[in-house]
Amino acid sequence: MDMIRQQMLLHGEGSIFPLAGELTVGSRIRERRVKLGLSQRELGLILRVGQTTVAGWEADKNLPKLSMLKRLADALRTSTSWLQGEISEVGRAVLRGYLGERGRVTVLEDNPPQIVGIAFARQDVEAIEVRVDAFPVYGAGDVVLVDNNAYPPDDLVGSECLLQMGNGEWVLGRVFRGDGRHFTIVTVGGDVLINEEIRVCRPVRASERR
Repeated sequence: MDMIRQQMLLHGEGSIFPLAGELTVGSRIRERRVKLGLSQRELGLILRVGQTTVAGWEADKNLPKLSMLKRLADALRTSTSWLQGEISEVGRAVLRGYLGERGRVTVLEDNPPQIVGIAFARQDVEAIEVRVDAFPVYGAGDVVLVDNNAYPPDDLVGSECLLQMGNGEWVLGRVFRGDGRHFTIVTVGGDVLINEEIRVCRPVRASERR
């Protein structure tokens, strides 16, 4: 049992309260929120909770129940494992490509290098480095971690993914249902691609502001 879990107490219906002296769930929530440039109010709006609820989490006064942790991890672009202290904050990831203008991604096929010192890196993710500072969420130098595995687009409707379209082009964007077996994609650069075929769909698991 890891150090964080050894010092956790379960209180009530699935609420996690670490003892003093360790990196708490609340401090991890605040760290990710600040790195993503979100206010407590903005995070609350994403999760449909009040600002006071977020403030309570960050102060370790009223920490989120287990049922809320997955939603919270998704909003903070990390994992429940990291929020609970189960994985190291520093690692390395294979650099799979570069994110450029309008959400287009240049994928590195042969002998991609590794980026060292990436937070939340795991063996099941690869890195996309942001090359432009033109997006509402990502800035130049940020790193987006995507799943190594591809999933059916139907399973990831509404999710942000690395996508290979029918013409072979790669983009980073959200998947929405389209006409029949085709999909609408809203790229992180703001382009709307209607009724596209998707060959590969790999979900975003986390991101790191650099």
